[in-house]
Amino acid sequence: MRWLVVLGVVLCGCETRLELAQLPPCSAATCAGCCDFGLCLPLSAQDKEHCGTGGASCGACDGRCSNGQCKAPSTCGTCAGCCSGPFCTDGSTEVGCGRGADECVSCAIDEQCVAGACTKCSAATCAGCCGLGGVCFAGDADLKCGRTGVTCGACGPGTRCLNGACK
Repeated sequence: MRWLVVLGVVLCGCETRLELAQLPPCSAATCAGCCDFGLCLPLSAQDKEHCGTGGASCGACDGRCSNGQCKAPSTCGTCAGCCSGPFCTDGSTEVGCGRGADECVSCAIDEQCVAGACTKCSAATCAGCCGLGGVCFAGDADLKCGRTGVTCGACGPGTRCLNGACK
């Protein structure tokens, strides 16, 4: 906090992360972020000095705050993807998957990197069909036909894949 005296009047140059009037009251039932002076600090407004989830009191982190969790300092600075040592990558490959300046991870053989997270192919992650190794395919090919995350199938003789179904 910085103090400035101007003509005998003391002014406070306080930190202004958010306007306090904009923050809702804090309770564990309604706050996904952390509580700071009885007000809910959302995840998007947190920093390493004010970090937490579930309506608990905000706490300070030694490293950085990412999605309400204290994490080690980033090895590549500010990065939307993931860190491979000192280098920031986009975090979208199976051998370098991640986001939020966390260290990149390698996905398991039956997973793919979707939006920076290793995920198994399923109806929730694939509009087409799931093939060997958990790979999501469009599901519109005669040899890889299907939709809504089902296991890809091959269309038999005399049939073609139309809209994810052999007809």
